[in-house]
Amino acid sequence: MAGLDFAEDEGQNLTSLARSALDYGVVGWLIEGEQQRSFAELERFFSDDLRSLEMRWHASLSSAISEFFRLISRHQVMAHAKRRSAADADWLPGLPIDLPAAATDEFLQRRYHWSDRQLPD
Repeated sequence: MAGLDFAEDEGQNLTSLARSALDYGVVGWLIEGEQQRSFAELERFFSDDLRSLEMRWHASLSSAISEFFRLISRHQVMAHAKRRSAADADWLPGLPIDLPAAATDEFLQRRYHWSDRQLPD
């Protein structure tokens, strides 16, 4: 999805969740212009993208980890938009993290150097 590539085109690697300066606009577009998707669909999209990530060859461990964090970061914006409506005063995502169920697997977290225990309460 355009606007949610988190510096992928520039070849930059991510080492943690990312926020984008475009998050507000993207959330607004998802609320007002995009067909609303269920949380089950968001979970399925994440799982499909994760499966695709795991089947691709990566130039390095860093690039694989970075792609994982892009998936998690993209999911944050989409899940946040799902919880908002056009009537809400603030569309900007805050600190709470929307973690897809597929990202809670301990083996997967170790593979991508990720821990949901690091998340703020």
